[in-house]
Amino acid sequence: MLKLLKLFIFVVIVAPITFAAVLYFTPERIDFSKYQPQMEDYILEKSGYRVSLGDNLKIRVFPSPHISSDNVVVHAFRGEKPLFTAEKVSLDLTLDNLLAMKVGVDKLLVKSPKVYLYKGIKGEGNWEPKRKRRTSSKAVDLSFISGLGEVLISNADVVMEDDQHGNQFKLQSGQFSIAGENLRQTKVNIAGVLNGVEIESQLNMDISNIVEISVMGDVQVAESKVTLKGFIDDLLLKPSYNGEMNFEGESLLTTVYDVLHVAPNQRTVDLPLKLGGTIDVSSDYLKLDNYSVSVEVSPTPVEFFVTSELWFNKQNQNTVNLSTVDKLNLETFKVCQQQQGSSKKSGDIEWSQELMDLTPLKNLNIVMDIDVLKGFTCQGYDVKYAKLRSSIDEGVVKVSQFKLEMSQGGDIRGTASLDTRGTPRGGIDITSNNLNVANLKAVEKQQRVKLPLDGMLQVDFSGKTVHEWVSGLQGKMMLNSDGLVLYGVSLSSLNNMLSNVFMDKLTGQAKSEDYGKFSMTGTIEEGVLKSENISLLLADADVIAKGKVDLVRMTMNFKAEPNPENKLGFKTPVLIKGSVFSPAVIPVATTSQKVGAAVGGAVGGPAGAALGGVLGAIMESGPKRQDVSTTELNGDEIMKEKQRLQEEVLKFLQTR
Repeated sequence: MLKLLKLFIFVVIVAPITFAAVLYFTPERIDFSKYQPQMEDYILEKSGYRVSLGDNLKIRVFPSPHISSDNVVVHAFRGEKPLFTAEKVSLDLTLDNLLAMKVGVDKLLVKSPKVYLYKGIKGEGNWEPKRKRRTSSKAVDLSFISGLGEVLISNADVVMEDDQHGNQFKLQSGQFSIAGENLRQTKVNIAGVLNGVEIESQLNMDISNIVEISVMGDVQVAESKVTLKGFIDDLLLKPSYNGEMNFEGESLLTTVYDVLHVAPNQRTVDLPLKLGGTIDVSSDYLKLDNYSVSVEVSPTPVEFFVTSELWFNKQNQNTVNLSTVDKLNLETFKVCQQQQGSSKKSGDIEWSQELMDLTPLKNLNIVMDIDVLKGFTCQGYDVKYAKLRSSIDEGVVKVSQFKLEMSQGGDIRGTASLDTRGTPRGGIDITSNNLNVANLKAVEKQQRVKLPLDGMLQVDFSGKTVHEWVSGLQGKMMLNSDGLVLYGVSLSSLNNMLSNVFMDKLTGQAKSEDYGKFSMTGTIEEGVLKSENISLLLADADVIAKGKVDLVRMTMNFKAEPNPENKLGFKTPVLIKGSVFSPAVIPVATTSQKVGAAVGGAVGGPAGAALGGVLGAIMESGPKRQDVSTTELNGDEIMKEKQRLQEEVLKFLQTR
């Protein structure tokens, strides 16, 4: 019994105290550098990473565990450049509960670390082993760490080069501080310069297991702010973020351009944005679920919602669905603002002759759906509903559905295609149904005409510049309207009527109405629209016209001739020519009118003007219709008489 008592005292009391004393008093005398190779082999076996500890390796167990080393290096799996280097790594621990294996981190110091991450053209990273031992991620239990006293990482430089996607990120002068009473309530502060842009963050994180880390807080990037509330998943293999990610800032896009080093001439859009919603993003994909995108413009922000699945490789098909809830007022944007002042002239149109770089389209595989449920307003046009369905597949762009329903009535539908493989070429097919083209803008001056139009346009194009596309257009078109109505338009002459229509000049006769039809067919050859068959049929008159439109210079030249038997008395043909945006309507001066003007100028004075007017009218009209019916002169004789009279007047002028 006595021997058993002595054994109990030795095992329970004497042995632990002796072991503790040995560890307490001898560490400073033990040369741990002898065991450095074994430690490096142990780290390699357990983590797979080859770590080189510095010469000044220090380890102490009591009174508190401590380990430190200078010039620590973590070698990469690919390439000669190391993954990680640091001037010094120092770790102080607290054994809170030896029996329960609870360890507290009193202080972790990493001085001047440099991290270099590289992904090759095939997507292989220098941090990934050539033979991956882990095929699935498991939660790494860090519950043995009771808390974090102070973690300081100072003067960190991190470089990430991605040849697969052509990106480079560089963090300079990074400062990290981490603290928390327990791992579930960890505060992380980060500051530094990312690709030349200052960043600062304050985050609350749960790092109790490093496969799924919860994160909540703000990240300030230059003048923009990012708010996070979600999870960082699979940190050790393929890290991703899933949760809320909200952006706001007047220069948000500028900040993104700066971080991504986008050249100034490639910054096509710069708008004040506010983004918010659920996002799932990793190195392989980006997924958005009804993500709100708001353009913060005055007086009414423009908001739409995006649901998408984008994969950063060619194997997966990408989808983008865009929809809106409220009506969009786009009048704030320059492209949708109505032009003030003088109308454009033909010289104002200059189609670009720069070579188009369509190479990015060859690397895309995407299907896009856009639904503007309550329409939009742009340049005074009020669209009730808009729909677009398109796809891009390795350089081939297809618009399989395009539809605009106008608030003033009617719709436009179409399809299109563009093949960028080789010399770009494509085609457009558009139809309109009952489209009131003269009343699309709900303004008073447009109320002079009602023109519900059915139409068709088919064109093909090819070339390496926009100018080549337009100048080489080939196709056909057709327009037809059975419900033409003219309101408040002067019908005293063909000239006045067409001037009212083209030049927005009302006569004030708002109650006058005339009904008719309009039709046009034409062909497009080498950028020129030609038509020999244009007819305008009013209740009391009809007009036949022909001409062409130069789509390169945006000029037009048409001649309209009235039926001489029309009841309105239209006689003089007119030319419609000049800029498409502001054409001039010019009466065609006949030979009789020219002769009359010459006589008036030769005689001179008011008498000469009167004489010239009378002669011109006589030669233009000939004998009155009722007189012709009571004479023996037929049509040929009347024309001979008019010709004789003209010759006499010319002889008279030659004697002056």
